[in-house]
Amino acid sequence: MIVGDRHVCRRCLSLYPLALVSMVAALAGFTLWPTSLDVWIVWALCLPATVEFVAEKLADVPFHPARQMVVTLLVAPALGRGLALELEHRWSWTFWGPVLVFGTIWFIAAAARAQRSMFEAALAASRADAAEVIADA
Repeated sequence: MIVGDRHVCRRCLSLYPLALVSMVAALAGFTLWPTSLDVWIVWALCLPATVEFVAEKLADVPFHPARQMVVTLLVAPALGRGLALELEHRWSWTFWGPVLVFGTIWFIAAAARAQRSMFEAALAASRADAAEVIADA
């Protein structure tokens, strides 16, 4: 999306403000679910965004803005609640566990996609060079 004259990631534009609202609400004592379920719900709400990201990067599922917004709307309250728990209890596993696990998965998927893209570009250049050599022969 374009905000002013800057391109802003649609996911970022919705994720961080919603997570901030969720974090402030949680710190004020308002939560969307019972706190006894925090670990389970935070981890579960991170799964759809992770599946969507990995599917785009590794399974060539085409980007779809509506799908991205749905998974972002799911993960935002989890991020906010996790941040609130981190502020209340330093080194909260409810925050850092999903960050480390899902962040690693996202990083590996993005790196694998970049590696594959470089390989595909090199292969295409190779084919173009081979076609040129054959044409010159």
